[in-house]
This record gives sequence, C-alpha cells and structure tokens, in this order.
Amino acid sequence: MLIALTMGSAALAGPITIASVTNANPVATGIGVAATTFSQEGWTQATDYFGVSISAWLFGNFVNGAYLPSSGTAYLTSSLGLNVSQSFVFPDPTGSVATKVLLFSGLNLPGATYFLTLASTDTLGGAWASDLQQSSTILTASGVTVANAKYSPQANVNSANPPTSTFFQVNPTSHDFFEVVGTPVPEPSFVVLMGLGLFSLIARAKATFSVR
Repeated sequence: MLIALTMGSAALAGPITIASVTNANPVATGIGVAATTFSQEGWTQATDYFGVSISAWLFGNFVNGAYLPSSGTAYLTSSLGLNVSQSFVFPDPTGSVATKVLLFSGLNLPGATYFLTLASTDTLGGAWASDLQQSSTILTASGVTVANAKYSPQANVNSANPPTSTFFQVNPTSHDFFEVVGTPVPEPSFVVLMGLGLFSLIARAKATFSVR
C-alpha cells in the first residue's frame, strides 16, 4: 500500500505550466521591442520549481516587403536579486503568426516575484505578441499570479536590472504572450514517503532473496 502510494505520487511529479498567457492564434500584432523600447511581463509564485523553461511568442520586422532578422536580449530578474540574461533572434513571422521562442531553460526558481523583460539590441527590433487585438487565455498553477504587461522607453530603463526601471502598464486587460513551465520541488513529506517506499522495496527484495 505504501509502495503504491509513493510510486503514484512520484508519477504525478512532472513538468507543469506555472504561468502562461496564450492565444489560439498569436498573430503578428503586439508590443514593439525596438532599440528604444523595453517590454515586461511578471508573475509571482508561492512554490519552488526546478527545471524551469521560459518562452515567449515573438516575431521580427518586415522592411520594404522583406524580413530582416534582428537580435534581442531577454532579462530574467526577481525580488530575490536574480539577474540573468539570454540573447535571442526575432523569428520570421511566417504567415503573419508569431513563433514560440525558448528564452531560458533548466532554471531553479524559488518562490518569489519574477520579471521577464525583452529588449532589442539593434535598431530593426521585433515584437512580443500580445492580446491587444484578441482576448488571451491565462493559466496559472496554484499559488501563482500574473502581473499586467508593462512597457517603457529606453530612457527609463536600466538594462543592468530592468525591474528597477520606470515601467508603466500598457493596458490592465492586455498581456504579452509568454509561458513558464517547471516541476514543483517535492515537499519534505513526499521525500520521506519516497525514502520509506524505497526502503520497503529493498527490504522485500532481500526477504525474497533470503527465501530462495
């Protein structure tokens, strides 16, 4: 019984959606992320997660009918003082649809408030898809809340630590499309149960071997 309970609990421990703001058809319409513009989305999680990946729906710009790739930087900062960054390339908006781009992966994030900030590193820029034209679907795990999207001109942004900068809300009903996925850190009681389950398995195996 104990073994079954432990193994069943272990099977439930896997990647889940911590927070996501999505749309069934993320068209190439959203907040510009040019060299003079920074966009930001945030969330607060009460639970610790490991193996966290963070993605955003992005698209590049067309100039004179041609797609011109441009680069950007994603900043992930937190109320705990975390400050990491990752470069990316704005994708070609094939069919006028934004592309889901993996920005971070393999992160261990303790319960805190986090800020995902996007900036362009060249003048061409790109955009972060949003629900300015359509309604989005917001999903969160237990104990997670999503903040309103924010936007700021470069003059008000400290690129070394974007959340300390002056941002203002674009629209209380609008969000940029992003997704945070991770695995909950096991509760201490779960770890104890797992240990007891393994001990029971070992004891049973030894007993079976002794009988033979």
